[in-house]
Amino acid sequence: MQTADVLGYAAASLVLLTFCMRSMRALRCTAIASNVLFILYAAWAWLPPVGALHMLLLPLNIWHLWHGHLRNAQADADARPEHVRPRPPTAALRTRRRRVAMTRRLRPLGPVRHPRGMWRSKAQGCSDHPP
Repeated sequence: MQTADVLGYAAASLVLLTFCMRSMRALRCTAIASNVLFILYAAWAWLPPVGALHMLLLPLNIWHLWHGHLRNAQADADARPEHVRPRPPTAALRTRRRRVAMTRRLRPLGPVRHPRGMWRSKAQGCSDHPP
């Protein structure tokens, strides 16, 4: 068996192995290894169409592996519970401001003259006449 045959069989077996993968990361890594072996096989056995195909597929697989990694990292960060996720101080301050504003809204208001000339009361809502 010659070197080109060994490279060809190894690359083909890696392609077969990609169909057995369950995770996308493992599939992409196996596909990248397969692309490298096919490029070596095509160079050794002088098969330009095979080499050109796998030279196009190699950067594509690397790009998908990298962007899949970024998407998974973002999904992992979003899936973390709120108390574990680091929160910037401005978000904590904003939450406190919202909480204070909510408690102010829940306090009982008497009748208040609205700027448009309507009367507002917490119990009545909005009307044209005083309560």
